[in-house]
Amino acid sequence: MSISTSGFRSWKRGNAIWNSFVFASSFLFERSMLVINDFVVSLTGKNAFFPNKPDSFHVGCAAYARAATALRLSLLAIAGWKSLFFLYLCETVWSIPPHPASAMFVTNHPSSSG
Repeated sequence: MSISTSGFRSWKRGNAIWNSFVFASSFLFERSMLVINDFVVSLTGKNAFFPNKPDSFHVGCAAYARAATALRLSLLAIAGWKSLFFLYLCETVWSIPPHPASAMFVTNHPSSSG
């Protein structure tokens, strides 16, 4: 199941405000699920979203997930949950409406014509 596909299926033709809300909420939810997936991969050593990939892929994926999880837990211990929330917002807020850069994610067009 694709979170993005589910979000786009909820769009309503000609309803920009609704579509902006759907895109923003599905984008934020997808990013949250990626953090949870990192945690699961760090524990299991396998990424269930890619069952047919070779073991070398899963080794690299697990190493990244463990490093990311260790960093997040360190930030949580040192600076509290607000530090993680701040990083989450920094990663996502510029990508959702009404920020102009969000158009690149919806239309797949670059921000310049050159």
